[in-house]
Amino acid sequence: MTGREVNTGSSGALDGGPDGLDSRTVGNTFLRMLPTRVLAALAPDLTRVDLKPRELLIEENRAVPAVWFPETAVISMLVAADGARSIEIGMIGAEGLTDLVLHPGDKAALRSSVLIPGAALRMEAEDFSAAMSDPCFDRCVLAFKDVLSVQFAYAALSHGTSTIDARLARWILMLDDRLEGGAIPVVHNHIADLLAVRRSGVTTALHVIEGMGAIKSVRGMILVRDRSVLKRLAAATYGVPELEYGRLMSRVSDGPR
Repeated sequence: MTGREVNTGSSGALDGGPDGLDSRTVGNTFLRMLPTRVLAALAPDLTRVDLKPRELLIEENRAVPAVWFPETAVISMLVAADGARSIEIGMIGAEGLTDLVLHPGDKAALRSSVLIPGAALRMEAEDFSAAMSDPCFDRCVLAFKDVLSVQFAYAALSHGTSTIDARLARWILMLDDRLEGGAIPVVHNHIADLLAVRRSGVTTALHVIEGMGAIKSVRGMILVRDRSVLKRLAAATYGVPELEYGRLMSRVSDGPR
């Protein structure tokens, strides 16, 4: 789903923008896919920020303050049962954006927090809502929303039907996609929170997957050794959302500019 998975190309250089933002310096694939005129119009309202580990960006049942376009950061989307218990149902990296805002004051149904710290571009909710009046930008954003709905569906399938080993394999694949093969800096407790399982279950599953030669697990870090093994473990719960991203986003990028 990242640049390694889907090549959407670049829209060319822009004439300015804060921090020199243009299609050469923007690290978000979704934004780079946009026509030059659309990205140029968005650039003054985009601010590059550094997201901190586990930083809470959007709270459920609260007005969405802004929209984030990750560059090197990765963001988790979670559904909360009672304000305390939660489970991850979505993961967003440089391929996309967080909750869209159709009208200022729109409330979020899901919680969004930082999974992997790093850079992102932030747009205030009011500015994003105004930008949606551009038909091309609107079409691209709604296409990504469709992609997310497919990802949510397969997250439900994985959580409801798969073993912890298979769920963890899918999660590692998705994160590996967004880090483009880099080491995965995450601790067992955090994984357990995201998958809504016990820490001991995560530790056991990591040992099993490591024993199959798919990963190397060291303190606070997961190194992917063999994605094919992870894909066999994840089975049908991985792959369809990734293909859907390529299909839908290539269609909108080829549409009216």
